[in-house]
Amino acid sequence: SIGDHEIQRIGAEVMEGHYACWTYFCSSENIENTAFLRGMRNSDVFFPSDPAEAAYSQMLVFANAAETVLAKQGDLSVAAVREAMIGQEFRSPAGAC
Repeated sequence: SIGDHEIQRIGAEVMEGHYACWTYFCSSENIENTAFLRGMRNSDVFFPSDPAEAAYSQMLVFANAAETVLAKQGDLSVAAVREAMIGQEFRSPAGAC
């Protein structure tokens, strides 16, 4: 496995013709990744890594579930939020999930 930062250090010309596997590439060209990178640049620490993208995506899933539960029942029980998380579909910075 190899990520964006390693590819940049090795050099694109060396990597040409090879496959690269990683959970997140900051060079992904999609609307969600553009928004994620913009938010990272506006933070105190800018390092768009796969753990940062995973945490960001996890918070999106939680926030969506919490919003759904609050709209339906007005409180945030753990069981209700957990149930609301099941089956969610969204587009993460890494692509569709």
